[in-house]
Amino acid sequence: MKKRNLELISNMLIFLLVVAAVLWIFLNQNTKALAGGGIDVLKYFTVQSNILVGGASLMSFILLLRNKYTDLYKLIKFVCVAAVTLTFVTVLVYLTPLMGFLLLVQDANSLLHIVIPVIAIIHLFLLESEFEKPNFVFTLYSVTPMFIYGIGYFINLIARNGYGDYRYDFYAFGKFGLGFGILAFFLMILLTYAIGVGLYFGYTKINIKPKIKTSEA
Repeated sequence: MKKRNLELISNMLIFLLVVAAVLWIFLNQNTKALAGGGIDVLKYFTVQSNILVGGASLMSFILLLRNKYTDLYKLIKFVCVAAVTLTFVTVLVYLTPLMGFLLLVQDANSLLHIVIPVIAIIHLFLLESEFEKPNFVFTLYSVTPMFIYGIGYFINLIARNGYGDYRYDFYAFGKFGLGFGILAFFLMILLTYAIGVGLYFGYTKINIKPKIKTSEA
C-alpha cells in the first residue's frame, strides 16, 4: 500500500479516535476519565490538545485528497502533534506520580493520554507528508497551544484568586502561590519546546528520506 494511502488512513483513524474519546466522556457522566464527564472536561489541556490533533488530522485528510496539503497546513499539524505529545509526557512524568497510572488510563483516558498521542507521534515519524522546505524555526511554533492555554489558565486563576483550589487550579500550578505557578508555566513552555525539537529531529531523520543524486550526462 502506498505511503499516501497509509497517511490518509492514519489521519482518519486519529480523527475517529478523538471523536470516540470525546463522545465517551460526554455521553457517560459517570466516567472516571478526567474527573468526570460533561462539558467541564473541556478545561483540561489533555482534551483540548486531543481535539486539536483530531481536527488537524481531519484537515490533513481532506487536503491530501484535494492535493492541497501545503507547508502551512503541515506546520499546523506538527504544532498539534507537539501539543498532544506534551499531554503524553505530562501524564507519564507529572500526573502519574500524583494520581497513579491506572487512574490515568481508565475509560476514555486510555485514548486521550496514551493511544492517540502515540499514534500521532508514529504518524509524524513514519507517514506525515514531507515539508517542501523543512526549517528548524518551525519548532518555535510548537509552544503556541501551551502558551495560549497557560495565559488563559493564569488569568482565570488570578481573577478567581483560586490558587490551590482544585476547581480552578486543577493542575496545582498555583498551589504554592503565583510566583511558583509562573515558574511552572515557563517550565512547561520549555518542555513543550524541547518536545517540538525532538519531534522535528525525529521527523527529519526518520520520515524525510535523503534525495538520491543522479549523475548528469
